[in-house]
Amino acid sequence: MAHPVIWSSKSFFYPIGNTPATSLTEYTPPEEDATILTLGCGDPRNALSTIDVEDKHRTRLFLVRTHRSLTFSRNVFIYTLLIDQSDEKTVQSLWKVYLDVFIDKLAADLIITHCTKLLDLTSNMEHWNAHAYGAIIKFCTMDTVTVLRRFWTKYTTPAEDMKSLKPQVVEQMKEVYRVRTEGMEVTTAVRSAGIMAADMVPFAMDHFKHYWAQGVTDTKPTEIEGATYVNPTLLYSSGSDSFNLHYGTDPIVCFHLAPALAAVQNNTNTPVNSIEGIVAVIKSQFTSWCHSFHRRTNSGVALASGLRLRFFVGDAMGFCKSLLSFAQTGSLRTAQYTNPWGGSTVTLCDDFAPSAAHPAPLSFDVIDTSNLADHLGFLNILLIAAPLLKRGASSALFTHSLVGSKGMDLQHTSALNDLGVDLPFISSLLGLVPERCMSQEIMLSSLIGSLQFLELNAWRVVAPIEPDMAYSIASSPADLARTLFATYLMLFADEGMAAMGGFVQGGKVPLKHYVRDSFVYFLTLVQGCYSGDWQEVMNQVMGSIETDRSLMVGINNYQDLARALHLAGLRDIMPEPNSFSPSARDFVFQGWEDIPNAITVVMVIPRTKIQDLVDDSIKSQQIRTPCIQCEILCPGGQNAFSFFQPTFGTIEETGAGASKTAIIHEDPAGWAGNGDLIVHFPAPAWFLVKWPAGQYKVSLAMFPNMASTGYSAKLGLDLNVYSTTLADSKRAFILRDRPRAASQTISQHGNLSTSTATLTLPGITRRQLVTLTFDGNKVSSFIIRCSITDERAMATLALKSTQVNTKPLSATAVRVSFTGFETTLHFPHPVDSSAIKMRIARKSSYVEIEARVARVAKASVKLDPFAIVRTSTGTLWQSRMHYLFLDALPALRTTVGADKSHWLRPHLGVSLNEEKEAAEASGKPKSGLLELKDSLSSIYVRVLDDNHGKPTLFKLTDVGGVGVYALLFVSTLRIDLTGNTVIADACILSLTHATQGNPSLHRALSGLVGLKMVSVDIMMLTEEIKWWKVYIPTAVERCRTWRHGKNCEYVTEGIPCSLEVGSDPICSCGRGKDLGGFADVKEWAALKPFVTRLAIGMPFPMSLLSGTASKIRGMVDAKVNQPEDATVDRRDDACVACGKPGQPKLLVCSACKSVRYCSTACQRNHWKQHKSLCARNGL
Repeated sequence: MAHPVIWSSKSFFYPIGNTPATSLTEYTPPEEDATILTLGCGDPRNALSTIDVEDKHRTRLFLVRTHRSLTFSRNVFIYTLLIDQSDEKTVQSLWKVYLDVFIDKLAADLIITHCTKLLDLTSNMEHWNAHAYGAIIKFCTMDTVTVLRRFWTKYTTPAEDMKSLKPQVVEQMKEVYRVRTEGMEVTTAVRSAGIMAADMVPFAMDHFKHYWAQGVTDTKPTEIEGATYVNPTLLYSSGSDSFNLHYGTDPIVCFHLAPALAAVQNNTNTPVNSIEGIVAVIKSQFTSWCHSFHRRTNSGVALASGLRLRFFVGDAMGFCKSLLSFAQTGSLRTAQYTNPWGGSTVTLCDDFAPSAAHPAPLSFDVIDTSNLADHLGFLNILLIAAPLLKRGASSALFTHSLVGSKGMDLQHTSALNDLGVDLPFISSLLGLVPERCMSQEIMLSSLIGSLQFLELNAWRVVAPIEPDMAYSIASSPADLARTLFATYLMLFADEGMAAMGGFVQGGKVPLKHYVRDSFVYFLTLVQGCYSGDWQEVMNQVMGSIETDRSLMVGINNYQDLARALHLAGLRDIMPEPNSFSPSARDFVFQGWEDIPNAITVVMVIPRTKIQDLVDDSIKSQQIRTPCIQCEILCPGGQNAFSFFQPTFGTIEETGAGASKTAIIHEDPAGWAGNGDLIVHFPAPAWFLVKWPAGQYKVSLAMFPNMASTGYSAKLGLDLNVYSTTLADSKRAFILRDRPRAASQTISQHGNLSTSTATLTLPGITRRQLVTLTFDGNKVSSFIIRCSITDERAMATLALKSTQVNTKPLSATAVRVSFTGFETTLHFPHPVDSSAIKMRIARKSSYVEIEARVARVAKASVKLDPFAIVRTSTGTLWQSRMHYLFLDALPALRTTVGADKSHWLRPHLGVSLNEEKEAAEASGKPKSGLLELKDSLSSIYVRVLDDNHGKPTLFKLTDVGGVGVYALLFVSTLRIDLTGNTVIADACILSLTHATQGNPSLHRALSGLVGLKMVSVDIMMLTEEIKWWKVYIPTAVERCRTWRHGKNCEYVTEGIPCSLEVGSDPICSCGRGKDLGGFADVKEWAALKPFVTRLAIGMPFPMSLLSGTASKIRGMVDAKVNQPEDATVDRRDDACVACGKPGQPKLLVCSACKSVRYCSTACQRNHWKQHKSLCARNGL
């Protein structure tokens, strides 16, 4: 399992995140402890934000973080300093250290002082572990400590030296800006503004220019003038000791910007009208993070605080495989390399051992992979992360992907389409399904430039009520082989004719993310699940691969594939090398008595042969990422080997022949050093037997695709970096095993056999056999056989009069029942509930259910669209919407008027317009779900626009039956920062048959009569009422801070308790508890004991089908392109187009009522800019 090796002589530094902070536990029930693994996210914002949100809510939080770059040296600096203190002066300095290229003397001195302390403590790990830091901050390997110490040492460079570097860094920043972004309107920060995205456009453009001109986040002249020192934590990186910050960096993107641009409570300065105002708001967010972290880490004895942060500096894939290796072998010393470039392997610290006082976790409730799927390949990420996910009801594996439309009017394409494997097939193998498949919508997570969206997919166990269940699969060998071969072709599409030329259908060039070991690792998963004739499957797969001609260079990788299959124990197709007659002269294996099937080829490339190539890359502002591969050309043909390990340094050889070994003395300076480039790779031995050593040409070359085209002038058309022959024993030779790093012992090193991991899924206690039927290479339906083993049930089924019933319970579950028998079958992927087929074998005592795969899920109120299940700890978990701590969300101010909420109608319009258009086009009545969304939209508009944000009472009314069936008390609207939408903070009172006889409630309700408060009737029909009934329990669960009682109605009545009008869908456990703003409304005081708090948010709020992407982009473009003098003026008494007062009064846009004009002429002239924002195109 590996990724192609990238020629990375120059890489950018990413120390600051490019999306707003989010809570890593937002999908985990608040009572549950959380063990979290983050892969690829080096910025501290998500950890700090999580602890800020979780403060006082979750008892224990364990976080393991991995990243290849040196951002963790900054992170540990920040975390440990905050353990000590979070006073105003410290927080101000940390703000600068975190975000600014240039800092003041106070911050510069703080870096030196604290890094000196960290160096002293980590000089002896016993000292570290005995310190308060050691109880909270842990390291996964000693190599991690070594790397952190190396950079802390650099951070202690004398402050005056860092001051003298400023002119040089200023010029370097100017050059990066000139080459990469000058003349462009960079609106990166818009993605962090959520509901206020359109308003953020001018500020985003201005702040980006300011940051790259001044190197300081703050715009105050005093802050700019005082920043005279270069920040070493942003200067030094693994890629360079000179300025290397990514050209798109803008620090404000790390924060939530909507609270600055909307009018929010507790900040009368909002909405702000300057960058300085935005910075002030996000500084308050950072300050809150710091205070919460300090408070959490100083809440008594460190162990009792229940907070652990563990760090691993290295490759995410290597770390995950190391954890799997340790789980399988029990050895802390693994054969997995720490980094794609380098010689050290991962040796886990002793506290991973079961005997440790507090063993490090080997499986996780939450795994967040950032957007590594874009960089390492979606399938790679799933295969390394899924085995580490705990099999719990609420466990989640998050994948983030930047995806986009191909043009302004073309359809948006989900990242799941680029998985490389049929989605129902991979779900059957992993027992995990992405939440997106469970509904027909996807939430817009972030808006990115160039029509890109950040798509978030949460992969969960298929059956939350049986989380430890996985699947065994059955199918014909031919069907499975055809599907596996199709996967092979998709994974290596970059080797096809069109891709080699740089073009494929649709204009998209596939990135190279996979090597043959990736495919073999996938095959080990399939083999472990397949119940049929595996050898026959492999016969057909290999036959297809061997005869394929669609991949131009596919056959060149055949020996690499054969070696991987052999080492994984999947198939032995390599000839026995000892069966061949040795070459008559210059025999490669001279002196070997017994030749193993697989050996290691080592090539030493002199530094002088690659230095020009390295220098050119470093000097260039362009970052190219060509893949490189090893090649062996012999009379028998050309063979490519993509699975290899490169290291800079010198190599020391001992022994001869089969006993020969090698030790690599690694050059710690890497690309910037003087060491030779040493590469080694496993290869079959048989084809090295036949010819003399001089006829084997060993090369390092770039893979020919678009990423390598810039190198052809220097390397030639064959893109050859270096070549020699096996006759040149100083530069190329054969070993029985891999070379090892001088820093590691033989026992730490591992060998060829231990370096190949197999994929298993821990935590599985039961497997359900499911038969897959295929249409081409895609799964078309599932068949599950339900065997009856109880004697009474068998006798009952044998009677012809026994009727067997099926009832779909959810998108993946079907209940099978007959007299005296009932069971639930869980399918590995959503199925079409309208096309269930049943076969009954009365004599053989089984029932088979066949269900057709649903490629597009259809929301139905009958299929438990807002599932709430009970976890193994007894906690209730709602699975469809993220959890919210309502009191922590910004509340919109009650003084907000129509002009101030100009964003609301366009925001809601974008969310719902496409569904409405689809409903109208179908000619069918609107669905109950769409009616529910319409009603929610009406609630938001009524509160914010019509009632100016004041507390509002809504009467949910059954127009065809009982009349008012529930009262919804909305106290305020809040900004859902995660969902980039609005939330109604409300309480609900169901008017049921039981409440009719409650005199106390009658008296409280009579007090509402005659009040001058606004009340609104929400009229609805039966179908929408059912959707409200299934939605309300989730709306309560996602924001509750209380615990369910022993006598909870959900235990006896189910969830929801009832869908019938006149009954209450929710339990009574939350009545009168933590009511939020409701408790502050004196007119509602008498109803406190009877109401339950809930968060009214838009379910499945964003569809990204068809033209939605272009509509959102149009809103942003209107802002980007609008003249400076046409910028919206937020004053109530000014024309939005020209800024002048009314003549004599301002005219209001009749469609959206969100903008005003001084004249009809201004309104006509401004329509081009206002068009995309107006409610006429929205609601």
